[in-house]
Amino acid sequence: MPSTKLPDRPFGEITLRDRDTALLRGFSTRRTVCCYGYVPSMSDLHGTGLTPSRSALGIPAVPSRRSHEQSQDPQNTGSNDVPRCLNRVERPLSAYGRAMSKRKYRRLTTAFAACATVMLSACGANGHPRPADVFPTVLPQQRPAPTWNPGLGWTLTWSDDFNRSDSLRGWTLDSGGGGWGNQQLQDYSPKNVALQPGGGLAITADSNGYGAQCWYGLCKYSSGLLKTKGLFQQQYGIFSACIRLPTEPGLWPAFWLEGIDASEVPWPRGGEIDVIEVNNQKSGLVEAFVHSPQVSRGVYKQLPTSLSAGYHIYSVEWAPQEITWLIDGHPYGQVKTNSASPFNQPFFLILDLAVGGDWPGSPTASTTFPAQMNVLWVRAYQQKTKP
Repeated sequence: MPSTKLPDRPFGEITLRDRDTALLRGFSTRRTVCCYGYVPSMSDLHGTGLTPSRSALGIPAVPSRRSHEQSQDPQNTGSNDVPRCLNRVERPLSAYGRAMSKRKYRRLTTAFAACATVMLSACGANGHPRPADVFPTVLPQQRPAPTWNPGLGWTLTWSDDFNRSDSLRGWTLDSGGGGWGNQQLQDYSPKNVALQPGGGLAITADSNGYGAQCWYGLCKYSSGLLKTKGLFQQQYGIFSACIRLPTEPGLWPAFWLEGIDASEVPWPRGGEIDVIEVNNQKSGLVEAFVHSPQVSRGVYKQLPTSLSAGYHIYSVEWAPQEITWLIDGHPYGQVKTNSASPFNQPFFLILDLAVGGDWPGSPTASTTFPAQMNVLWVRAYQQKTKP
């Protein structure tokens, strides 16, 4: 019988016979199916020649996703409990076993052994997803790669795809919990910024200050900020990043530009261009701003889905007389400026995920930590000079 190779999944790849593959179809598509009690339907078994009942498979009939508070039964016996990750091969009931040929029985138990192996690699001992050594990683299949470039009239001047071990050398990782001018609640720490397996960057906000001091006492939260000041700065051009934003209440993610003298003059005399900056009052609202002594304006675009549902390409085209904002390559807002101060100087790049502050407010009971801002790449372009 031919062998079927499952598509690449967060658990890796396994090779099973056709019927076993069909039996495990549902088990191979999500990281948390084992942890949260996925139950194969009859459609999953269609064409396999196997039609065992749920009780015959030893799997309680429970909803597929339930809260942590409803999964405390260590024996996993109640019908309302979330099944723990498989830690042994569940044998079918003897009546069902007698009805099967030895060959089909071996095939079924082999399938469950494979399920146990792949699920245990992704799930913790308590039946919930096991975090990474420090913070959870972004799963590879959740990393679509939206592509866009500004066209032939532009030259790539700087980029970071976060796919090299030395990618963070192009950035300075900031630290501190002084409120950052608007009573933010986090301590920025380099520990909350990490490259991800397979490429990409994760900035993680955590509900633990790890003993750091903030302006209000011991920090309740930690997060990350990185910038290219002193390493890369540019006047005019297109600045773009592919990002998946968190949309939890009280989180304040941003990709923005600041003038190179911003730390030497009162805000906003140094100038600020926010490519994307959201306060998460509306999960699908794209917000961007420009701040200077002469102009302080915002542009907005409402998307049909939450910004956390996937990656988007957030871009700004900064020209001497105007600034244009784009989402996935489509312009949605423009503000007229001029080439006078502060826009007569290069700006550097900043990525950060703040917690709390005057604009978004504090996290609420519905805010889930840790929360991540995931960045696939950052790029800068400059317009080609005409010959």
